[in-house]
Amino acid sequence: LHILSACCSHDAFVVQYAMRESLPPQVLAQIVEEESALSNTGSCGNNATGSADIAVVTMALLIRLILHWDHRQVLSFFSPKIREDGTVEPNVANVDHNFPEV
Repeated sequence: LHILSACCSHDAFVVQYAMRESLPPQVLAQIVEEESALSNTGSCGNNATGSADIAVVTMALLIRLILHWDHRQVLSFFSPKIREDGTVEPNVANVDHNFPEV
């Protein structure tokens, strides 16, 4: 998970290997829930600490991916409308886009 999180710092990696379809956030959320439950039982000894670490790393990865996914959506929407000098294209229709809730 640490290596995957580090790789997901690079946009090209995210686009090729870690988009919502190939790495669903529901899977990561399920890992967080399961590992959190294991760490709360307390009967696992050192495994409880390991489970808590896995849950934290998975949450960090999920946050990193959400930021990348949302950033790509914002870029695809706004990039065609912004000129090189930073001004906005005139007469650009404001189209209603549904961005996913975070």
